[in-house]
Amino acid sequence: MPRWLAVPVTLALFTAVMLAVGWVLPATAGEEPVYRCKAIEGRDLSNDGRMLPIRTDTALFQSFQSILVDTATGVIRVGSSTWRWHVAQKGSSQNDFVAVAGPSPSMASANLFRVRLWEGMTTPVFFMVGLTMVLTGTCETVR
Repeated sequence: MPRWLAVPVTLALFTAVMLAVGWVLPATAGEEPVYRCKAIEGRDLSNDGRMLPIRTDTALFQSFQSILVDTATGVIRVGSSTWRWHVAQKGSSQNDFVAVAGPSPSMASANLFRVRLWEGMTTPVFFMVGLTMVLTGTCETVR
């Protein structure tokens, strides 16, 4: 596959999987925090087995500049897409919030979203795995 086609194909595959394992639901109010996260760095698996940087000027990277995470419901919004993931672990001052895309072990291990705001930290950070893509960045608490 030509390199210029890899990013759109990765985004399309990621979206297709999220639509297959999740469903579109609006976020609901809860006692758990809601975060708005922004990707700072990303890597994607190349055909030769290396993790290559995702350029920040690509459509794939730009789509992850506003990620809304409702930790009470597992609803994650990326751009115009909304997915409901399974909350595997509630966050605390000593544990990451962890959401996984599906109930099966293969889906849970291939698609996960973590938010860390441990005691002593002032800025939440996130780590996201989406199939062969890894993103990291910072968040702000919006509720």
